[in-house]
Amino acid sequence: MFTSGTEDEMLERGLRTLLEGVRPEESSGNALLRDIGEPLTECKRSAALHRIELLVLQLLRQLADNECPMLLIPKASDWSASEQDAAVAGQDSQGGDLSPAAAATRVRFDVPASQHKFAVIVMLLSRAHKLLSTKSQGTRRQLYYEEVAFLKSQRQVDDGALDVSRLVGLPPWNLGLLATAKGLVAGDLTLTTTDGEVVDCSSKPGGVLIPGDVSSIDKVQSAARFILVLEKDTLFQRVLREGAANRLGPCILITAKGYPDVSTRVLLARLEAQLKVPILAVVDADPHGIHIMCVYRFGTKTCPLPIKSMRWLGLLPSELVALGVKNIPLTDKDVALANTLLEKKYLNDAIRAEVEVMIKHGMKAEVDALLHFSPSFITDVYLPNKIAASNVL
Repeated sequence: MFTSGTEDEMLERGLRTLLEGVRPEESSGNALLRDIGEPLTECKRSAALHRIELLVLQLLRQLADNECPMLLIPKASDWSASEQDAAVAGQDSQGGDLSPAAAATRVRFDVPASQHKFAVIVMLLSRAHKLLSTKSQGTRRQLYYEEVAFLKSQRQVDDGALDVSRLVGLPPWNLGLLATAKGLVAGDLTLTTTDGEVVDCSSKPGGVLIPGDVSSIDKVQSAARFILVLEKDTLFQRVLREGAANRLGPCILITAKGYPDVSTRVLLARLEAQLKVPILAVVDADPHGIHIMCVYRFGTKTCPLPIKSMRWLGLLPSELVALGVKNIPLTDKDVALANTLLEKKYLNDAIRAEVEVMIKHGMKAEVDALLHFSPSFITDVYLPNKIAASNVL
């Protein structure tokens, strides 16, 4: 551990080294961000309303021609993403006709397994039309509770909203169908919304909720030296309480409380493009933690919005023995997920080697295991030393 007199200088040198290690193609920004982060214009609103009306007219024509009502859901759009998308894009459990080579899913009302899905989509089309017409919004959670007698689960609402957004060609939040806010952000960051509201992310002790409507963020302002992305809310709250945003900063702290939602990823992509500072991930040294880091860094098939300049700061499986932290045996499910990760072509050699170390030793560890040394070990020792040494992957 270095002394406080040299800490800031060593952190600054480490951060400069991290920036120099980012390749030009990793700092060029993401073209997809322009498509999903734009506010809803009147032109787009009118086009979406027209599209919904045409879809309903198509269904009426099918009925008039004595045909079975059918919806053709396009394959996943570039912007659409959530951890649930894999089920929508990779398999058909609702009576649709989807194969790896197919460009769309057919949802037919005469197929018993897809009747309820069809009805949910039509209901959500109606709701989206009303929201667009009145220029209003509502959360999908609120919608579920309003229609709990009809809707079987929150998952049906979320999947239905993705289907509707693919039919209409706009992200769910542009249709007024918002996900419940999940991610948190804190530190040296000020957000200005399209209606002029200014949000100081350093003003609340537990962080500020990232808006579900990411396009409502008009401007971002920050003097942060780096961004720290934390896997878990518990770790986020701990380092925030210990003053990491100021002691190591100025910096920005972000958590999606587990697997990242699209709103958190979009905000992070905007910060990457505009601030051009190091983005460092701190996740558990287990298959799920590594997978979460990969979702941020490499994106997903259904949402190719990678945070290309992100680096894995810790906790690394190769550090566990040297640190002397408490290890936990991998479960069979852990091993299966780790082997699945090894099959991913996007993994670089360094990350692949860490996964292989974890499988070889059959052990995992949580970042919280570092607290065994002292309650403030993560903020006082681990994070500053790792950053100063530019010890990242």
